[in-house]
Amino acid sequence: MPKRFSLYFLVSAAGALAGCAATPLTLHEPGLPAAAVATIVLPEQLEVATVNGREIEGASGMMTRGDKTLELAPGRYELLVFYRELWELGDGHEILRSDPALFVVDAAAGGRYRLDYDRPAGIGSARKMAQEFTGWVENLATGERIAAAESGLQFRRGLVPALTFDDT
Repeated sequence: MPKRFSLYFLVSAAGALAGCAATPLTLHEPGLPAAAVATIVLPEQLEVATVNGREIEGASGMMTRGDKTLELAPGRYELLVFYRELWELGDGHEILRSDPALFVVDAAAGGRYRLDYDRPAGIGSARKMAQEFTGWVENLATGERIAAAESGLQFRRGLVPALTFDDT
């Protein structure tokens, strides 16, 4: 992940994404027939840090509402994905963020996949889950689930890294 993001970038990105459902993020060459495109869907609480070791602009965004969709060419993809959620606590709030887990998708042409995790019942279980984040890839056609693996990566802790994406 890049070492620094400016506050301007954060505010601009948040403004662009706030309150709207995300449009699909296309990560394949133009002209690929729709039947050849693989789709990966993930809930708004999951953020993509990298795809095959590369940071993808627009693949994460704390202010995105609803599911996020990635459209890719068929192939094997390694996604570093982390949990991040803003919890309202009376008059305050808490941002919870996990270290990334490794989700592997062997995407077939026309395939639909979902990255998911067990939803916490409350702030206590969310704090615990953020410390031990894991999830799975589900093939939406077959229902088959493949567990995510530990990535071995750790993000910096604290409010500033959580808000500025300065995780290194």
